[in-house]
Amino acid sequence: MFNLKEHSGLLLAGSFLLACLLALWGLVTLWEQTHASSTAYLTRVIGELEKSKDVRDSVWSREFVASLRAMTDNSQFSTFVNRVSGLQLGRDVLTTLTGRPEERQSMLSLLAQRRSQEDMERLRAFAGQADFIRRELQNLAERYALLSACIYTMEGTPCLATGDLPARLPDISKNVVPDLVGTGNVAISLPAYVRETKLCVDIAIPMLLTDKRNVLTYNVGILMVTVDLGTIMERIQAAQNQQSMRTAVLERQNDGSLIALSATDTQKIAVRDLVTTESGIAFGLYRIPGFGGPLYSMGQRFLSTRLYFISALPEDAEELADTADSTTLLMTCAKAIVLLAGLFLFWFFVFRQREHTMALRLAKAQTRNLQREEALTALDRDLGMAIACTDFDHNILTANASFARLGGRDSAEDLAGLSTNDLPQDLAADMSQRTALLWEKPQANHGETRLFHKGVWKNCAVLAVPYVDQEGYLAGGIFIYRDIGKHLAYRERSSLLIEQNVVAMHKLVSVLDPYAGRLSARVAEMAQLLAELDTDKSPETARLLSWAGRLFVLGNTVRPENQICLPADKHTDGQTGGHADGQTDGHADTRGRRVAISLAGLDFDGLPVQETISGMYERLDGSGKPRGLTAEAISKASRYLGIAEELCTRMHPREGEIPQNWEDAFAPLLDTDKFDAAAQRLYHYLKSPQGQRVLIRLRRKQ
Repeated sequence: MFNLKEHSGLLLAGSFLLACLLALWGLVTLWEQTHASSTAYLTRVIGELEKSKDVRDSVWSREFVASLRAMTDNSQFSTFVNRVSGLQLGRDVLTTLTGRPEERQSMLSLLAQRRSQEDMERLRAFAGQADFIRRELQNLAERYALLSACIYTMEGTPCLATGDLPARLPDISKNVVPDLVGTGNVAISLPAYVRETKLCVDIAIPMLLTDKRNVLTYNVGILMVTVDLGTIMERIQAAQNQQSMRTAVLERQNDGSLIALSATDTQKIAVRDLVTTESGIAFGLYRIPGFGGPLYSMGQRFLSTRLYFISALPEDAEELADTADSTTLLMTCAKAIVLLAGLFLFWFFVFRQREHTMALRLAKAQTRNLQREEALTALDRDLGMAIACTDFDHNILTANASFARLGGRDSAEDLAGLSTNDLPQDLAADMSQRTALLWEKPQANHGETRLFHKGVWKNCAVLAVPYVDQEGYLAGGIFIYRDIGKHLAYRERSSLLIEQNVVAMHKLVSVLDPYAGRLSARVAEMAQLLAELDTDKSPETARLLSWAGRLFVLGNTVRPENQICLPADKHTDGQTGGHADGQTDGHADTRGRRVAISLAGLDFDGLPVQETISGMYERLDGSGKPRGLTAEAISKASRYLGIAEELCTRMHPREGEIPQNWEDAFAPLLDTDKFDAAAQRLYHYLKSPQGQRVLIRLRRKQ
């Protein structure tokens, strides 16, 4: 029994081959009826026109354009004109400098009385090279059958010419030359005109000068040539050697229309059916006045001038039609059968493998999409992250459910077709501001913001990253919002607990050693004052100095052995309340013990309390302890604590009298080699009325 499942591929291939054969029969029939306009015929038409274009280029255009580029780009002509660029010389002066030798010497003598020595060196070099340049221009004109060739300076004044200057010279200097200076045009032209029964056109080419490194290129002059269009058209027509091929020159007008220029007369007929582009005229069937009947034509623009060279071929060219008939029906059928066999083999051997590859790719893409959806669902459900993607027109491209709830919607589908302007005002303003930052600087930025949601203010962390589309262009931004209210509450609670622990530890210090407790409180206040005077008013610095100032004495605290704190009236040999010989005076033994507590293992909300305390006795010149740090190796907070501890100790010493002259006690702190410059700001502050009140608090014993 015939198994369709096993032979389905062969049946499909057979049906495909039969359908292709039927289509081939229909195409062959259509080809027999319309062979004159078939692809083969049009291909030969285009080929003949391309040959005409190659002939035109080889006869005149290609060699002429290459020579003009070589002569104007950093050539001897450009260097010649550059010698007098910017000297503001008149037309008569330039004509005399490039004229006869006796007139040239007379003009140089006259200019020597008005010009500097540097200018005269440039003028003499310019005049000395004039004869050589004139001969080169003459050879150029004779080689390319130019009617005339002129060189202009940067100011538009002619300095050399191969013949009489045309009457249109003033118009050329006013119109053509200013249009070329500072532009990227290769060449421009004026409208064609008749000169001594010849059809002429003036073409201006900028002369460029490039520095030695080929970095800067700038105009130094203009090369103006007058071309005989009639002679050029005759040479091209003769080189083609075909009766059916015609060549014409069209000129573009300011309104975009074209006029046909004849090689024998000056009759101008407007051509408005041709569509011109910047580089040329497209191929097509047009009616061109003067050619007689419809023509297949192909044109190309000459440099960046108004001129278009066009080659035309009659629609009913017999030679091409006969060539098209030589393609037999049998050859066409054979080619079609070979093509269909190749298509069948391609389907049989390649298509199935490609189908298998595409299936694997589709499976991988579905797996990636599933993983991406699971990740986004986890972010939405478990972490509560609100994610949205917008373009620079503020349109919402995609969003998840958490963002929809943050924007006051029930689901993500409700955001379809909306923009950020339809969201709550505070959310829309924050997204608009971050979109502007992404446009100005396309890199990720993060921060915090407050949003009003369901009657309460929510603190959210925000992350904005650039969104790049599939083509690699910056298209918008991706925004991620996360509620950090609990995190902030935990952080505030943590800071409060640390503050309470610091207060408790400071009370312990005060119990063990009242003098140390008072001293540490004064040091903390004075360090914070130093930071404010040094324009550091951040809350983090204030907390760091407050905690470090109150806890720095824990490394050196006196605890009496009998837990009784006596007045610290005299201290000798490391003893408290006793005599130098270690004998007591009737009271309990008050010999003290030093208590040291390490703060290295404690968490102070990420602030370097222990590091700040360990560096407060370091000095800028390296004379401090314990590590001998210098300069920037000592943190600013440690410098503030070092100044505050030194000042508080001197103003309220444990032994002896309180110094009456605080300036004498402060004098060692003004040594900028050891202490920070913030001490000088504190010195001037203590002289003010507010500073006097600070001094009074420092002198108090209680």
